[in-house]
Amino acid sequence: MASEQLQLIPEILKIVPVIIGALLAILGGAISQFLSYRFNGKRERSKLLREKAETLVQSLYEHSDWLTEKNSKLVFSSESHDKPSPLDKAWMLQKLYFPELKVPLTNLMSAAAPMVQFTISQRMAQLKDRDSWLKTFDNAPYTEMYRAYLSAFQSAVEKVSEVVKTHVDS
Repeated sequence: MASEQLQLIPEILKIVPVIIGALLAILGGAISQFLSYRFNGKRERSKLLREKAETLVQSLYEHSDWLTEKNSKLVFSSESHDKPSPLDKAWMLQKLYFPELKVPLTNLMSAAAPMVQFTISQRMAQLKDRDSWLKTFDNAPYTEMYRAYLSAFQSAVEKVSEVVKTHVDS
């Protein structure tokens, strides 16, 4: 019996490298799958954040155009302007993907609010007495508000760029 056991040892020693090789192959495959999953996940997340940031910036530009259109239609023509603000879309994207952009968007909204109020008040004055409104109309306050808005706008766009770089590079 002892001699039989001694004869098995060389056979077992021949199998050990095969077993170790198989275990290494399985372990290598599992590690490569794990690393591939992690790297692809990061790449997809970065891609998603870039796309959402682009959409957010696009909605900021649309908001700027919206303000101009609102002012033009309500003050300088007799058309109505019932379009919703594109800033709502920017807020949605901010809440879902970029919590750190709350302050820049709040500043932008704060800068835009007086412009909208000015536009509405001018429209109301027109509707009361157009001739009187034409004699007293002064667009200078709107121009000053627009400068403040542009500053907040540029700041928000720059902050979006910084945040995206932070998310993508990390």
